Amino acid sequence: MALPELSARIRQQVGKGPSRALRRAGMVPAILHQSPQEPVLLKIKAHDLSRQSLGKLNSKVRLKIETPEGNRDVLARVQEVQRHPFRDYLLHLDFISLESASGPARDIS
Repeated sequence: MALPELSARIRQQVGKGPSRALRRAGMVPAILHQSPQEPVLLKIKAHDLSRQSLGKLNSKVRLKIETPEGNRDVLARVQEVQRHPFRDYLLHLDFISLESASGPARDIS
């Protein structure tokens, strides 16, 4: 079975105000944790997320991250999904990279 693919872009601003502005613009703030590097702040189109079945924790996904230097593919696992308490939309996503600095990591499913 093929892994779902998500297109993501790097975001620069952090905090409640910029995150709310992203959601109003139809985007969902996200973060990609990768060891030993610093976390990467992302923004993903909400429409793309609604088409994927990412509501389950530990589901794997291939992130296509658009950076100024070019595109980068990362295999990641959904660590946390934050949803609005009574409305049906995503507030935030946390991903963990399954690739180490030396190359692809082992499958941890």
